[in-house]
Amino acid sequence: MKTTMKTGLAALVLLLAISCKKETVSTAPSTSINTEDNAAIVTGPHRIGDHFGGGVIFWIDSTGEHGLIADTVNLGRTTWWNGSYITTGATGTNIGKGYANTIKIVSAQGKGNYAAYMCASYTGSGYTDWFLPSIFELYEFYKLTGGHVKGGYWSSTEYSNSQARGWSFSVGNSFNTYKGSIDKVLPVRAF
Repeated sequence: MKTTMKTGLAALVLLLAISCKKETVSTAPSTSINTEDNAAIVTGPHRIGDHFGGGVIFWIDSTGEHGLIADTVNLGRTTWWNGSYITTGATGTNIGKGYANTIKIVSAQGKGNYAAYMCASYTGSGYTDWFLPSIFELYEFYKLTGGHVKGGYWSSTEYSNSQARGWSFSVGNSFNTYKGSIDKVLPVRAF
């Protein structure tokens, strides 16, 4: 009985040693799992929080190949408007709408020192495709910060002729405010 136990124990130790041997394993290019809020947990080349493409990745789609990047600094505080209450048609709220919203705002308002134009003309890290995020894109960035960023930030989402939407990082909710109000500007880009 002792010999059988010793042999069985030796075989178990040998099996464990073989199974723990280090091997080179190739990994799949990208796998992901969808979550309830349509974000993805990605085990591929890109991960939320990674520094990439001129900033920090804060959202990745379900393929794991496309996402959104926020610059590591905000562009300061400014207004949403360019001095006049006009309707720009920039009403997209969802992820993927910030770029189109920014184009609509700049087309309607022209050049100036206002949030969307500051993002559209920004060349941080050598990139020229920055934009003002939609309200849900801004919310995704807020989730990444864990409450460590404070203040109000503009989104590219227009609420009405006189108001646009923003996100309060201090309180953790969206707000509608007059386009002439002063809030922070966060440039983002897609990959």
